[in-house]
Amino acid sequence: MFRFILAALVLVPFAASAQKTEEEKNLYALGYILAQRIHQLELSKAQQKSVDQGSSASSSPEPGRRPRRRTRSR
Repeated sequence: MFRFILAALVLVPFAASAQKTEEEKNLYALGYILAQRIHQLELSKAQQKSVDQGSSASSSPEPGRRPRRRTRSR
């Protein structure tokens, strides 16, 4: 785990150099780390497609529908 974090801290700034702002760099790093975590699951192509579809669906709700809000459990 430590090696992964170290690699992310070393490699991400080089890859993120095309981004302009700190926010863009942080979002790039977040995407990089999430992709690495998903890659570790060793999903099949069909499973990867399902993950991609779920990710896309969660970020762009259908027109006229409000996104679901998370509720806290009490």
